[in-house]
Amino acid sequence: MTQRKAFLTKEQSLMLRGIAIFLVLISHYAVWIGEIFHSDLLEYGLGRFGVYGVDLFFAVSGYGLVKSVGKKRINGTFLWKRFKTVYLPYLLIVGLITVYDGGISGMTGWVSFLTGAEYWYIRNILVFYLAFYVVYRLSDRSWVRMLLMAVCLTAYSGLLIWQGRALFWYISNVTFLFGMLLAQYERQLLKAAGFLYPLQLLALAVGMYFVIKTGLAGYTVIPPLEEKIRSGLLAGLIWTYLMVQGCAFLHEKIRWLEAVGSFSLELYLCHMFVFYRVVNDWLPQQENVVQIVAAATIAVALAWVIHMLFDLLWKAAAALSGR
Repeated sequence: MTQRKAFLTKEQSLMLRGIAIFLVLISHYAVWIGEIFHSDLLEYGLGRFGVYGVDLFFAVSGYGLVKSVGKKRINGTFLWKRFKTVYLPYLLIVGLITVYDGGISGMTGWVSFLTGAEYWYIRNILVFYLAFYVVYRLSDRSWVRMLLMAVCLTAYSGLLIWQGRALFWYISNVTFLFGMLLAQYERQLLKAAGFLYPLQLLALAVGMYFVIKTGLAGYTVIPPLEEKIRSGLLAGLIWTYLMVQGCAFLHEKIRWLEAVGSFSLELYLCHMFVFYRVVNDWLPQQENVVQIVAAATIAVALAWVIHMLFDLLWKAAAALSGR
C-alpha cells in the first residue's frame, strides 16, 4: 500500500457519501424488499442499514469541517456556507413537499418544519454545525476544541435519550467526533493506521461480525437500552473505521459514485416523497420490484436536477456579486 497523505481525499469523501445514501435508501425500502423475498429477517436487517449510512455521513462531515477550517478562527462565513449547502436545500425541497401534502398547520407545524423535527439527520447536523461554530470561536487550541465538541455531542445525545428519542436519533453522533479527530490528528493517526495495515483490515473484517450481530439484535429479543447503546456505538465505530481504512484502495475515481455523493443531500430529502408517489399514485398496480426500481431511478434523476439548479443559482449569484 502506498503511503497515504490523508485519510480521505475529496473524491473519496464523495464516494463515501454515495455509499452512505445508498445504505439509507436500502433501509427505507426494506419493507418492500422484504416482501419481494418474503423474509421478515431480511426486512429487519436491511432496515438497520440507514444507521450505518448516517455513520459515514457524520464522519465525512466532521472530517471535512476540521480540514477546511484548520487552526484558524471561523466567522459568519462558515454559517452562511452551511446555510446555503444544507439548510436552504432542506427548506426549499421539504417546503415544496409539505405544500404538496397540504401545507403547514399552526405554530407547532412551523416550528417543526423550521427545526427539521421530521428529518432527524438535518436536525442533528445543524446542531453539530452550530456547536462547531461556537467551539471554534471560543478556542484556538486543538485539544480544547475536541474536548468541547465531545462535551457538546455527549450533552446533546443525552438530551435525546432523556426525551425518549429512538436509538437512530443519537447512536451515530459519535462518528462526527470520530471524523473530527481523524482530521485534527491526521499526521499521527495515519502512522498508526498504516502500522500492520493488513492485520488491521483483518481485525476490522472480523469485527463486522459484531456489527452484523448488533444490527440484527432485537429481531427476536429486544435488549435493554443500555446494551443497545453500548453495542451500537462500538458497531458504528468499527464500521466507520473499516470504511475509512478501505478508502486506501480507492485510488481510481468512481465517477458515478462521486456524482451520487455530490447530490446525496437532495436525494435524502426527496427519495421517500418520490417512493410514496410511485407506490400510491403513479404505479400502484405494479410489482414491488418495479416500484422500487422506478422510485429509485426517478429520485436519483430528480435529486441530480435539483442539485444542478442550486449549483447554477450559486454560480449566478457569485457572478452578479463579482466574486
